[in-house]
Amino acid sequence: MKTMYKPMVIFMVACAAGACDFLDRTPFTQIATDEYFTEELHFKHATIGAYEAITTNVVGGAQTSSVSGGTYYCGLPVIMNAPSDELLCYYSAGVTEGQFTQVINASFTETNSGFRRMWDAFYSGINRCNSIIANAHKVETDAVKGYVAEARFLRGVYYWYLAQTFGGVPIVEYRSSGDEPRSCLEDVYAYILDDLQHAADNLPEETGKGAIGEGSATKYSAEAYIGRICNYLAACKRTGAGAELVAAQPLNDFSWVDAAQMSERAYSCLKDIVDNSPYVLIDDFTNLFRETTKEDQHKECLYMAENYLEGSEGTFPSTRMFALAPGSSGLAEYGQTGAVNARYAMPTPKIFGFFSPLDPRRDWFCTGTAGGSVNGGTLIEERSSDGYIYVKPFKRHGTIGGVEWNADNDSRVDSPTQTYLPFLDPVNASVGKFRFVQIGQITTHTQDRHGLSFPLMRMADVYLMYAEAIFFHLGDEAAAREYMRDVLLRACGKDEALTDYLMEKYRKDDFIEELLESRERELCFEGTRKYDLFRFNLLDKTMKDLVHTPIAQSGNYNYYGWSSYHRFDDGKLIGIRESAAIYFAPCAESIRNNWKPHKIWAPISSLQITANPNLEQNANW
Repeated sequence: MKTMYKPMVIFMVACAAGACDFLDRTPFTQIATDEYFTEELHFKHATIGAYEAITTNVVGGAQTSSVSGGTYYCGLPVIMNAPSDELLCYYSAGVTEGQFTQVINASFTETNSGFRRMWDAFYSGINRCNSIIANAHKVETDAVKGYVAEARFLRGVYYWYLAQTFGGVPIVEYRSSGDEPRSCLEDVYAYILDDLQHAADNLPEETGKGAIGEGSATKYSAEAYIGRICNYLAACKRTGAGAELVAAQPLNDFSWVDAAQMSERAYSCLKDIVDNSPYVLIDDFTNLFRETTKEDQHKECLYMAENYLEGSEGTFPSTRMFALAPGSSGLAEYGQTGAVNARYAMPTPKIFGFFSPLDPRRDWFCTGTAGGSVNGGTLIEERSSDGYIYVKPFKRHGTIGGVEWNADNDSRVDSPTQTYLPFLDPVNASVGKFRFVQIGQITTHTQDRHGLSFPLMRMADVYLMYAEAIFFHLGDEAAAREYMRDVLLRACGKDEALTDYLMEKYRKDDFIEELLESRERELCFEGTRKYDLFRFNLLDKTMKDLVHTPIAQSGNYNYYGWSSYHRFDDGKLIGIRESAAIYFAPCAESIRNNWKPHKIWAPISSLQITANPNLEQNANW
């Protein structure tokens, strides 16, 4: 596994352009940017630094600043997925709301440090890109032109993250004055699409040719983001997303969008990827989410938040924030000691209910925690295709609430691989999609650090986006479903009969409803659901539907129902035992009670507004 090269010059270049905060312009080192870009290698190093902005835990500037809570180093997976109907926080009596539980519970305000650090991190990345682009005239070679194309790809993607989260944001040029006002969405998206089109026109078609080798952006990476953004804008225009806030804040207006033109452009870009790119749907979907299987990831992923398994960096992203969580007792057999059950997020019963029990993705994505004992039978080991040993939750029997329990005797357990038990044991529920190897196999890791690379754009998403573009541009519902079927076929291990059965079970009269559910089944916990609900103007309704209701009493226990938590095959509402519901209910109720329609846009940090009075806060904050 290759080592990420992080020369100090990356930070020199970034800091000279104001890396920590786009308002902060004092160089951090003695080497000015103008004295640096004198050869191709300098541009390569700077481009590596531009890629790392999305996974870094600290950026430099007038003084070094932590941004770990706003990147894929730590908190960004939570911010991109919540609030929505995907996640509940790990909520029990005495737990104090932190920056990420505030996001999950929709109680965040303009003082939330997660959103502030996200803003800082992405403007750091934008400024690193600006330095590369502005100095390219000094070394006019084909290699430098390639690094500029990568920088423009990254700058477009970083602005996209900001725009979909905050709405209109400042467009910051090289050597910014730091007092720019927010630009309207029309101008921001024109800027983004211009960057991405330049990247598509100038990046190589082959993989592995850019600054970071495998994982570097290609022509098709840029086209995929053009397709994603054009689908997003077309849906926002068609459904009137955010329209009720435009009178109070005109800059977040989508009325300028030509939806038909956007769908046509999305169709063209996505068709080129499907027909001509080297990326494929890998056979084993679980390898997209394992820590070590990066070779397979690079076959399907057009862009990732890259983290490496070895190197001299000394810090790795936290496992505790968002992934398969260790159990409360730890795992001594895997080098874990003491309580490490410090996760923030659990899957909702609603997400579990989207899946048929025959769909292999359900019991991989929504699991119990990796707690207990291998020798005691509550956990099992598995060896991945690249030879590493992983632990997976296997709670098929044991004691729950002081009562002996066996999955084989519980009619509510409908799959031999099911370990997620929201109706009995939600405190031990986990987002199981992302998995880490047994501690000790990678010597540079600790029990709560990992080298997982997060997929940010992959071919399964391209197929589903293409299905959407086909539907809206060509009006061909049957052709669109074929690409949805291809994604499901891979999930089913190429089992044609099972795929056909599930396609029929998942079919909806409303194609868009079916598409959104198909996207959720494949892409849950990957940062797409909240924005899918937003662009189809469903986010407000979805938040208000998060509610539980008493439905029955059995013996000494009350049972609660949950909106959209039904048996998949017969539609019956499954009760959640009261002792379990105390974990789910407060979080769901807090989301529902805290949610307000203006929260479709995150607030601009009060610290940023203090530093730059030209920044206008989002409406109703």
